[in-house]
Amino acid sequence: MTSWPDQVQAASSVAGVFVAIAGFFFVSYQIRQINKDTRAGAHTNIFSHSLETIRLMFDNPKIREYLYDGKTLSDGDPNFDQVMLACEMFGDLYEHVSLQGENLPKESMECWDKAIADRYERSPVLQGYLESRRHVYAQALFDSVERGKKYLAARVAELPQAQAAPLPARNPPPNQANPTPSGRTSRESIGVAAREI
Repeated sequence: MTSWPDQVQAASSVAGVFVAIAGFFFVSYQIRQINKDTRAGAHTNIFSHSLETIRLMFDNPKIREYLYDGKTLSDGDPNFDQVMLACEMFGDLYEHVSLQGENLPKESMECWDKAIADRYERSPVLQGYLESRRHVYAQALFDSVERGKKYLAARVAELPQAQAAPLPARNPPPNQANPTPSGRTSRESIGVAAREI
């Protein structure tokens, strides 16, 4: 039979193992929580930054066509300074996103890569701006562009041969009927909705 001190020592050893295991699970849980908080913070910061660029486009619609519609920019263009500022904002946003890649879910980062590559390809002004300042932007931004181009190329290969429908005009003439999914024009839908109230 073992002595009382030996039994206490054995019980202490077993209890120590249980405490160590519980501590491991607690630390593991805390690390997962920190990772969640980091990801949430990355999303919040990126979307706040993105909102700033959207607000710039909203407040200055005349520069949108340079970044979204492929319009070229000449040195004498009256919008030159605003367009260059917008390019810098987009470049900074896209660099921010690309540097946060490890804090974003894979699916989210793939979407950002595609969006960055799409904007880069569709805007000669943004493309020229970024290429002329490659030395001040992180390589991660240009890696994101390349990944996005590959994702987009793969996506295009998967699509049927029919082309996508063009986007609607930004400012359709006031007398042009805009049919809704129900087949009514927007004015008819408003009238129906008003009668239902």
